[in-house]
Amino acid sequence: NFHVGSMDLSHSGNGNAFSFNAVSKKLIVTGNTSMNVTSGNMGTDLRFNPGTGTMNFRGDFTCGATTDYAVPFYSNGTGTIVYGGNLTFSTGSFIYSTSLPERIIFDGSGTQTITTSGTGMNYMPILQIGGYSANTPTVILAGDYVNDIRPSDLEVHSTLRFPESAGVNDYGILRSTLGGSFWLGPNAKLELGGDNIGGSTAIGNNNFPQN
Repeated sequence: NFHVGSMDLSHSGNGNAFSFNAVSKKLIVTGNTSMNVTSGNMGTDLRFNPGTGTMNFRGDFTCGATTDYAVPFYSNGTGTIVYGGNLTFSTGSFIYSTSLPERIIFDGSGTQTITTSGTGMNYMPILQIGGYSANTPTVILAGDYVNDIRPSDLEVHSTLRFPESAGVNDYGILRSTLGGSFWLGPNAKLELGGDNIGGSTAIGNNNFPQN
């Protein structure tokens, strides 16, 4: 297993691919993490691959602030990625839709914000909000241009909040494939807020399905 205080990764070079692979072990980053591909071509990418193990990023995670193909998670249907802080997917972020880990978990101790402006960030595996530890995070979806987030399954154990700004473009959660499930735990909340989201008017501070 591997414990580090923080990570700041950058990568470049045409045709160069670098994968940080946990294999069957555990990576824990207690501080912030950033990853960027500074230059290259379509064969240049930088990946976090949990293998069959776990990668646990406890601080804020920033991906793709410069050019393309910074890949925050990559696997073959195995492994777990855990985020404990805010998650920012910039325009240089990219996801391979057929090469995903088994599960992504948000496990912050308070509010966590997912901010995405990358057009390749819509595919995700099982997306789990809370339920990993005693933490009960409130996860907020945000971004200036946001594509549909498409997990194979969605499990909400604490609170998932949709944006409260009318300026958010094309926001939603869709299944990535036919089937799947949308699961709400006994104490879970789905909060909707703002105007003109998806062409309709939402009601603020809803608890679903109680209200």
